[in-house]
Amino acid sequence: MERYPGTVVLAAVIAFAGCQKPEGPVGGQAGVESKPTAAGAEPVAVKERMAGMSLVWKSSKPAPDPFEAVVGDRTEYQVHFAESTAADTADVEAAILDVVKKAFGFSEANKGERGKRIVFLWDVVYATLTVVYTDESMMHDARHVTKCYFVELDESGSAKALSREVRRMIEAALAPSRLGFVPPTIPVFYSDQDRASVGEADFMAQKLTNG
Repeated sequence: MERYPGTVVLAAVIAFAGCQKPEGPVGGQAGVESKPTAAGAEPVAVKERMAGMSLVWKSSKPAPDPFEAVVGDRTEYQVHFAESTAADTADVEAAILDVVKKAFGFSEANKGERGKRIVFLWDVVYATLTVVYTDESMMHDARHVTKCYFVELDESGSAKALSREVRRMIEAALAPSRLGFVPPTIPVFYSDQDRASVGEADFMAQKLTNG
C-alpha cells in the first residue's frame, strides 16, 4: 500500500490491493495494510456513494495474498478502497467518519480469530488510512480491509505532521459509529508504523480512548 506515487495509487490498489512485499505490509508474517487480488482483476461492487464527502468505494475481487499462499495460507482478502480530496480539517474529519462507518460495517463478516482487534493504520508517506480486523498479535488480518487515500494530503506532504490529528479524528468518530456494529469487547487501536518494516516484535499501536 504505502509505496505508490499518489497519481497511481487507485489503480495499484485495485489491481494488487495496494501492496508489494516488502515495501507494503502484508498479512501472515507482517499483517495487512492492503491485500492483493489477481492481476488485472476488475473491481466489483464498483460504486457506493457516501454522505458528506461523497466517497466512492471500490472493492477488489477476493483473492489470496500470493506471499502468504507460498507458505500455505490461502486466506482470501477483499479491499474496499476510496479516494478523498479533502484538504481542510472539517472535510478530512468528515471523510474519516465515512471510513470508520464503512470499516465497522464489516464487523460481522470479519468475526473469528482474525477479528479480535481493529487497527487503524495511517500511512505517513502516502496519506492512506487502512482499517483491518486482526488477531491479538495485530499481524494476521481478516478478510475485509478498508482503505482511503487522501489525495491532497499526499500531494502536500502533510501526512506525517497530521498523524496526531488523524488519531484524534478517528477517536471522535468511534463512539457514534460502532453502536450496533462493533461489540464493546473488541478494542480499537491506532498506529502510524509500517508493520512489515518494523516487524511484530517492534510494532506499536495505541489503544484509542473510545475504542
